[in-house]
Amino acid sequence: MDKRKDIDLRSAIPETPDMCRDAVLQAVSTYREERTMRRPYKMILAAALVLALLCGTAYAIANYYSVREYVALGKTSEAFENAIVPLEKAITVNGVTVTLGDAVFDGREMGLTMSMEAEEGAESLYFLPQIEAFSGEKRLELNDYKAEGMDAYWGMLYPYMTTAVDYMLPSRFGFSAEVQDVPTGGEVTWRYTLHVLKPVGKLVEQCLWDDEKETYEQWEQSLRDLHAQGEISVLAGYSLTDYLTALNVSGQDSIKTDRIVETGAFEKLDTIVFEFTTPVPERTSIVPDETYQLEGYIIKVKSITVGMMQVDYELEACYDAPQPNEHELEQSWALYDQNGTELRFKSGGWSLAEDKVTCKVTGSASRISDEPLTAITFRLDHDFTIDPDDTAEDMPFFIVQLTK
Repeated sequence: MDKRKDIDLRSAIPETPDMCRDAVLQAVSTYREERTMRRPYKMILAAALVLALLCGTAYAIANYYSVREYVALGKTSEAFENAIVPLEKAITVNGVTVTLGDAVFDGREMGLTMSMEAEEGAESLYFLPQIEAFSGEKRLELNDYKAEGMDAYWGMLYPYMTTAVDYMLPSRFGFSAEVQDVPTGGEVTWRYTLHVLKPVGKLVEQCLWDDEKETYEQWEQSLRDLHAQGEISVLAGYSLTDYLTALNVSGQDSIKTDRIVETGAFEKLDTIVFEFTTPVPERTSIVPDETYQLEGYIIKVKSITVGMMQVDYELEACYDAPQPNEHELEQSWALYDQNGTELRFKSGGWSLAEDKVTCKVTGSASRISDEPLTAITFRLDHDFTIDPDDTAEDMPFFIVQLTK
């Protein structure tokens, strides 16, 4: 089998996972809005991998896309390396080979890698991913799961049916899932499922919505009209999101698969299930119980939790006077370690309480390092401020000492 040219392709696109998908969408469409807002330790992993499938061939593979690149961007730590669970399995379905690389779990978030390769002349298949987590017999709720290179909730066609943007569309994919209630100790079993469907109708390139000539409802009707004549509308040669939305396909991934088949445009070809187990690593939770006076409000640090892959925080902002609504508040924070290095943003949000004075602020940032985290500087992110004249130097900040 020829080696894929993933590294060369990836060098042409932004290096972060979120930017990868943003670049693809920006290149093919500007009308769409997003549908869906430490402690060092050493572990010996007892990882079990179970591969269940309806058809195909499974085999071990040496070269694969790794969480070392997807999660750590090539900058790993000793704890990170020790936590990696090798999967190294591949399966071929109708000329498309799906390869699972490896996975890593920091006690809150799991990262998983996959790559795909199609034989010459292979027809496009529709792949719909699904991630589940279990602690013993209990199914764990996931806050969310994301995908690099495909729509986590709607999947994608592969191989792509167009060559116009192939240089931007990846053949390597990363998935991340965050556990809502982190279990204490023990193990977590992860189940990664790929529902594989074969298009029955004719694949056609989707026309973009022109809001100056038609309403969104009219445009969706045009997608349904294509469906009625046996054609499947595809955006940018890989996305079926708009087409399936127009057909009112919804539900969880397993239910959604049945709904897609019910449209008559696809038939179920295969279900690929990969299972693996990770221990639950220890995370350090710190409650500084300190307050910081800023202009117009006080910040109270409720908690900071440090793991081998990220830092999670919860703050409380108490304003001097009632605020009109949370949308006019500035509570997006950039984090820096004791060396002044900015931690890569992962998530953030805030909600104003009924009293209009108290605001709950939560967020997380990536940090993978062997150096202990001893202090964090919180600085308002000037990219998200209301005043366009604000600069990074103008932004209020406070410093939380994690060790005395």
